[in-house]
Amino acid sequence: MKKIYSYRTVVRRAKKDARNWRWKFWPFVKDGKAKEPKTDQTIEAQYEKELFQLAESLIAETAEKWKELDIKLKPEYCEANKEADSANKEWKKVSDDAKQSSVEFEKAKGIFYNFQPPSLNPKWALFWLVLIGISEFFINSLVLQILGQGQIETYIAAFGMCIMIPLGAHFFGKSLQQTSKSRIDIFWLIATPVIIFALIGGLSFLRSKYFEALGISKILGIEVTPTEATIVFIIINIALFVIAAVISHEGNHPQHKAYSQAKKRYKDSLKAFENDKDEVKKAAKDLAEAEKQLQSIKHKRAKTHEKLFQEANSIKETIEWLISSYRAANLANREDVPECFKKSHNAPEIPNSLKNLDWDCEEENNHQVENEN
Repeated sequence: MKKIYSYRTVVRRAKKDARNWRWKFWPFVKDGKAKEPKTDQTIEAQYEKELFQLAESLIAETAEKWKELDIKLKPEYCEANKEADSANKEWKKVSDDAKQSSVEFEKAKGIFYNFQPPSLNPKWALFWLVLIGISEFFINSLVLQILGQGQIETYIAAFGMCIMIPLGAHFFGKSLQQTSKSRIDIFWLIATPVIIFALIGGLSFLRSKYFEALGISKILGIEVTPTEATIVFIIINIALFVIAAVISHEGNHPQHKAYSQAKKRYKDSLKAFENDKDEVKKAAKDLAEAEKQLQSIKHKRAKTHEKLFQEANSIKETIEWLISSYRAANLANREDVPECFKKSHNAPEIPNSLKNLDWDCEEENNHQVENEN
């Protein structure tokens, strides 16, 4: 445009149009012609019209260029905007969930901490009960082997004792600890001693008879009667039962059911709260990445649009300046003023697509839905 329609070219054309003569090719003399535009001409000058049409053509090309570029840019923006909106909704959702889980955690924590914990840590109680069970197994195995009983019978009897005594002591101690005893607690308080003592008594009686039948009078170099051996066996096992019952008693809460429920609720709410916190962090990170991507695409689209708008506006302003220069040079070389110069010249219009950047994605989303269908 600058080469064909430079300022010098326009001014030269204006001077030429303003003269009422022109050089004849041959003979080389001045030849009369009408001025351009004519004095009584009301429509725009032919050269102004030519410049105006050029501006419209160049601006239309710029608008078409933007349209082609935006075929790719707008869907990218709308997709990024959709992802950012989805990430924002997810972040709000998990944040609300985290608030709810935080409230539940604080509530469960308050209820759980209102309970006085057992005198003995339940984990330590379990450790000592297992240790007593193992001790039962080895002690009874040793005694039966000393008495000369077979290995299989020894291990079967010892295994039964190492399971029954700690387990029975646990139920007895736990039931005894309860402030408000249920029917099951009362059952265990009555049934456990009966079962355990019957078991110990039965095994003691059988061992006494077995001891007497073998005619053993010494154990580890110490003279003992069958009755004395039986009493020692009973005392050892009852002592272990009592110790295990005390451990179970101290390792359980007086309100075992309520305490267990409060503890479970506390642990579950803590786990949910920790999970929600992790989800909030992840959602916040995803949102930040989506927003960053959106801003990058948005900036790219806005920058491209602004560049083409400025290009179109530059064309508009340049053409208006050239038209004004044409009029000024034309008037400077003539005495009259054409009627068409007494009113403003036509100004090229910039399309709305270049003046205003459309950020509405509803139409784009509807178009995508139609394509999917």
